[in-house]
Amino acid sequence: MKENNSLFPVHTIGIVTIIGYGFLFYTIAPLKEYISLHTNLSEELILTLFSLALLFQALLAPRIGKWSDHHGSLVVIKYGLLLGMIGSIFIGITEIDLFIFKNIFWVLISMSLITLGLGMSTYEVAFNAAVQMDEINSRKNISIITFYGAVASTITWLSIYPLIYNVGLFYTCLFISIILLIGYVLVSSKEMKYKSNKEYLNESKLLFNWNELNKTQKKSFFYITISSSLQNFFL
Repeated sequence: MKENNSLFPVHTIGIVTIIGYGFLFYTIAPLKEYISLHTNLSEELILTLFSLALLFQALLAPRIGKWSDHHGSLVVIKYGLLLGMIGSIFIGITEIDLFIFKNIFWVLISMSLITLGLGMSTYEVAFNAAVQMDEINSRKNISIITFYGAVASTITWLSIYPLIYNVGLFYTCLFISIILLIGYVLVSSKEMKYKSNKEYLNESKLLFNWNELNKTQKKSFFYITISSSLQNFFL
C-alpha cells in the first residue's frame, strides 16, 4: 500500500493506531477474566484498576502534548508502543506463581504503563503527527487515520478472544507485545526516513547550485558580481 505523501506515512500511522488503540485499550475486555483468575482479584476490581490507570493517563495528557510538540509526534508514538509492550509483558507474567506478580500493586503498575502507552500512541498524537509533518494534506490524512482506528475493536476482539482461549494469558500478552514491538520498529523506520528527507530538503534549500539557475539569473548574477567588484576598485 503506497503512502499518499512521501513525508507523512499515513497508512503506517493508521495501522499503528489499530495496534495502539486496539491492543492497549480493547484487550481489557477479553483479558480481565484471565487476570482475575491468576491474581485472585475480582473482575470488577480489575476494571476499577484499569479506570484508575486511564485517569492517570488523562492527567498526563497535557505533558504528552508537550512531548509531542517538543520531540515530534513519531517519537512519542514509538515510545508509547514500547511502554505498552512492557505493560503487556507485566500483565502476562501474572501467570507466574510468585506473589510479587499477583498483587494489586503489580496489576496497577502494569495497567498504568499500558494506558500511558495508549495515550502516547492513539488518535490525538497521530493527528498531531499529520499536522506536524504535512499540514496541507492533514485533513485528508486525519480522515484516513480515523478509518483505521474505527476497525481497531473488531480486529482486536476477533484475534484476542480465540487466542487467549487456546493459549492462555501469558502467550496472548506475549503475542500483543510482539505486535507492539513491530509497530515500534515501523514507526522508528518512518521517523528516520522523515528526518533524513527533512534534512535533505533543508540542505537543498540552503545550498547554492549554479546549474539550477536559468540564463537570465546567471547573467544577473554575473552583472551584480562585476558591478560590486568595480565599486570596490574605485573606492
